[in-house]
Amino acid sequence: MASSESSAPTDLDALKSAIDILSEAKLRQVLKSLCEKVPQARDECSRDLLVDSSKKPIVQQEGEETTVLQPEPRGVKRSVARYAFCRNCKEEFDVTENGKDSCRYHPGKWLTPSDDDPQPTGEDLWVDNEFGVDDSMMEASPESWEFPCCEETLESNPVGCVVDWHVEGPFEQKQKRIRGRHWSCEP
Repeated sequence: MASSESSAPTDLDALKSAIDILSEAKLRQVLKSLCEKVPQARDECSRDLLVDSSKKPIVQQEGEETTVLQPEPRGVKRSVARYAFCRNCKEEFDVTENGKDSCRYHPGKWLTPSDDDPQPTGEDLWVDNEFGVDDSMMEASPESWEFPCCEETLESNPVGCVVDWHVEGPFEQKQKRIRGRHWSCEP
């Protein structure tokens, strides 16, 4: 009996390591399978990942206008996902904690090289480089990249000039690759 107790932590450590290296797709597949087969796992996941729809405000955005609608009445029992991705800041958020100052982002579509500091090198980089510019170039000289929405640089304001509600959208990478002379902040 002592041998099985001493091997349990090792098995748990091995399992945690295996989970750490799984792809997101495989991890989702395993979790869904567990929820189908093991009622206790389903209940635990439901407690962690679902909320009553009455606790979730409905946030809509058209252009720069954000509208917040009241959640469904408490009498309506419907479960919804507790976590979502914001289409503006590209961050995951808890829908029950969404508020008018939860999200910070730059609404401008492009991040461009600053006219005041045209580093990293010059026009040859933007025109002749068939690979474009990558994220490491922005990270190496954040003072050289400017948002047209607020005319601030990536260094002076990396998080955003607009504070608002999170707006649900599809999962996206936070930063897109830079192409040519512009870096896209939006899809």
